[in-house]
Amino acid sequence: MDVSAERIATFRCVYRLKCLLALGEALSVDSLAIYGNTHADHDVPEISIIKGFDLNHTEHGIGKYFMRLQWQVFFDYVRNHSRSFWLQGRGMLLALGLLMVPRPAMAAERGDLAGYSNLFENGISSSVIDTYLTVYGMGELTPVPYDVAVYRVSYWTLDAISQDVVLASGALQIPLANGVPLSSPGPLLMYAHGTESYRWNVPSCPHNSPTGPYSQDLPLNSKTVEALPFSSAGYCVFAPDYAGLGFDTNSLITPYLIADREPIAVIDGLRASRDLAAQINLPLSDQIFLTGYSQGGHVCLATHRMIEQEYADEFRITAAAPGSAPANLSGSMTEAFKDHLQGGTAFAAFAMAAYQPRYHLWNDFNEVFLPAYTNIPYLFYGATVPLATIAVQLPATAQTLFTTAVIQQATNPASLFAMTIASNNVYQWRPYCPIELFYAGGDVTVPPSNSLVAYAAMQAAWRRRLV
Repeated sequence: MDVSAERIATFRCVYRLKCLLALGEALSVDSLAIYGNTHADHDVPEISIIKGFDLNHTEHGIGKYFMRLQWQVFFDYVRNHSRSFWLQGRGMLLALGLLMVPRPAMAAERGDLAGYSNLFENGISSSVIDTYLTVYGMGELTPVPYDVAVYRVSYWTLDAISQDVVLASGALQIPLANGVPLSSPGPLLMYAHGTESYRWNVPSCPHNSPTGPYSQDLPLNSKTVEALPFSSAGYCVFAPDYAGLGFDTNSLITPYLIADREPIAVIDGLRASRDLAAQINLPLSDQIFLTGYSQGGHVCLATHRMIEQEYADEFRITAAAPGSAPANLSGSMTEAFKDHLQGGTAFAAFAMAAYQPRYHLWNDFNEVFLPAYTNIPYLFYGATVPLATIAVQLPATAQTLFTTAVIQQATNPASLFAMTIASNNVYQWRPYCPIELFYAGGDVTVPPSNSLVAYAAMQAAWRRRLV
């Protein structure tokens, strides 16, 4: 699994899109879509699916198309439905250093802001962002319009397994003009990153370190850079670390591809981001956008569904754009156990390490992994080992990693394991806001069938409702 290539692909594409919009070029994609009349609660929303060129999940070009199309969705929506928000700002200087909010005397509640820190004294300058674009072959996107402040946000959420209250973390990136936030209220965008097993390679730790020092002159990690094209264009971007990663040292493991657990830390992070914005006098509009790539696409869809079904009185999603999301997890897992996916053994091993403490499907991992590999799931616990380090220890085929019994369970839809996987599919629901699904025709890590199945199911759900 070429993990670094996937990360590079994810954020290089964002830059490409911004250039595309600036130049007014036409997208070179195949597109199918249905469009509703309005964004009212009971009207048919815009549901569309877009295919990029026939590239692979880890090839640089794939991310370019996914993310630039995400930009197309969001920019088009804002341009067509609201006043411009990317105005030069005036106001207070961002607070510097660390401000920790004391833990409440009573028990902490989900979404409570526990603390925040402005990690870069003067933000990340537009010239530094321009340099990253140029280094990664995206110089045509320069110059970006804004500098960016990066806040580490600490907040209370639920342990993904035990559901105890734990401290979680993420980053809030804020666009700056002349050193201060924009004066016009800006939309809040949630960006969900791709698969990660190492605790500190997360948005809240730009240099893969929990302690710093932090400087724009030091290398930025990919999770930070992935969000910069959004924030440097005027969005306030909340990028969650996820439960079990970052400063959540109490959770055993991140809830990898667990649809009823992934969104909880995201939703609580959105709450904390709003609280932080109020504390630093940062104006936010009522618009909320969701996006993410790869696992982040699954997080995006799971969060979108949970918000519309359980938190509609608190949040109203403006638009969503999941990229290369394993929405049809049943199909992807079956393909992984048939050795049809690039990196499929790492993907399956991570999922099984996360599923066992959540669902207790087996007595122990001796029932799951062959004797030489029973240590593998424990490499994911505690989030101390990078994914690339784990991946190189895995054999290329499922038959040489997993027991025959587990392979049979995974490929038998009637088995408890397969039904558990199916419970984490994230396409069988009816969205109430515009949503754009992106895939690439040559993707052999997250097959195109994921987005195609999700698109068809969402369309069908609306047809059934309108009959």
